[in-house]
Amino acid sequence: MAATTTTRKTDNGQSQDTQRQFENVQDQARQQYAVTQELTANSLRTWNQMVAAGADYAFDSVLRNWNYTKSLRDASEQALEETVQRQRETTAQMLEVWQGYSNSVADTLSKTGK
Repeated sequence: MAATTTTRKTDNGQSQDTQRQFENVQDQARQQYAVTQELTANSLRTWNQMVAAGADYAFDSVLRNWNYTKSLRDASEQALEETVQRQRETTAQMLEVWQGYSNSVADTLSKTGK
């Protein structure tokens, strides 16, 4: 009987040690899981911020490009309008000059023909 009691104590001691080791392993696993969870959450936050920054940059670039293109188009339209207006003015002036010249030639011819 004495041997049986000693064996039980040893079994209890071993099972208690095994239980403590198991609890330690569980605690370590929980701690590692918590650390991993925190790292994953930080990584996801960082990726979200990078995506948001990338989208902001892309939209900013598109908006700047659109504004630049609109400004360039407006300037081109204004330059074209000014060119057409100057061409009209030049054509009108040239017509006046030719009318004056033809009137002058007609006057000269009519004076010499008398």
